[in-house]
Amino acid sequence: MDWSGWFLESIGRGWSKPLRENSGVFVSKIVNCRHEISTWRQNNPPFGKERINELQKALDEVQTDNTRTQEHILEVFRKLQEAYKDEEVFWHQKSRNMWHTSGDLNTKFYHALTKQRRARNRLVGLYDTDGNWIIEEQGVEKVAVEYFDDLFQTTAPSEFNCFLEEVSPSITPQMNQWLIRPATEEEIRQTLFMMHPEKAPGQDGMTALFFQHSWHIIKKDLLDMVNIFLILGNLDTRLNLMNICLIPKKERPTRMTELRPISLCNVGYKIISKVLCQRLKVCLPLLISETQSTFVPGRLISDNILIAQEMFHGLRTNKSCQDKFMAIKTDMNKAYDRVEWIFIQQLLTKMGFNHHSIKLMMECISSVQYRVLLNGQPKGHIIP
Repeated sequence: MDWSGWFLESIGRGWSKPLRENSGVFVSKIVNCRHEISTWRQNNPPFGKERINELQKALDEVQTDNTRTQEHILEVFRKLQEAYKDEEVFWHQKSRNMWHTSGDLNTKFYHALTKQRRARNRLVGLYDTDGNWIIEEQGVEKVAVEYFDDLFQTTAPSEFNCFLEEVSPSITPQMNQWLIRPATEEEIRQTLFMMHPEKAPGQDGMTALFFQHSWHIIKKDLLDMVNIFLILGNLDTRLNLMNICLIPKKERPTRMTELRPISLCNVGYKIISKVLCQRLKVCLPLLISETQSTFVPGRLISDNILIAQEMFHGLRTNKSCQDKFMAIKTDMNKAYDRVEWIFIQQLLTKMGFNHHSIKLMMECISSVQYRVLLNGQPKGHIIP
């Protein structure tokens, strides 16, 4: 059996281990798998420089030894090639490189890319809200956590009628039933395999590649988890614990506003949310106006740039427009970072979604918890 066979065998052992509790079966099985994979990796360490050097010496020895057969030489040569390939794959995964097409040995390139990415993303300090420069690890953590704590706090609005009075119901009872119907194995499989296998993992450390390769082992529990959520509307809070990765907007960021936050979701949660999203896509033409260009297949937000340029050109050059029309530029900073949950709930109600459909969507939104990744380490605990 090759290494992939042994690896899948260890996943099978972890997945079939007896559980101590009945709640959160899927997440608990993932934890068991992580322990089994960790044990497997300790017993099967990756080929490193030392192992490669040993195999190179062994190859030199067998090539100069006249008593060795050609088969023996080829066997050592094959192991050396595997060692080089294993090292290259290891650094390729470390580099998080998604665009490069692999050619001949790229180990040095991936290694340099990994070091460059870590150096670029490393935070040495941040200014706090009072303008003080903070470099201590605990101080930087406090600045980051307080920033997101403040960002995700509600302003407790109460009246939305004036905003929603023009919204008319568009979702029919048949659509509501279709949205909350139990998922099939094929639907879950298609949702899983449309994900990029090596995107950054969530808090549980598992990429989509793990789920895709072990599909035949985990599919039943994965289907049960999704259908329990669709039927009862309850989501294991551990599934919706996310890491916030901070991507620098400039070369040397010194403030939180100079960092772009990206949520790293667990794949289990991604599958649930993608199932809902794929079903909602059918309803989108009824909910989104023709002028809405984002989030709709076949439409590009960049098209708005061309439209805006044409409109301003018309305002400047068409004399009949000069006394009749005006342009207003609005600052939409943080427009999608802060949306009140109660507003979303009331908007969905006005659109015609039934109670259970809204419960499913709001559970995905409101059960989220965050930790902030600072120099690769998760810090704090933020509950929006």
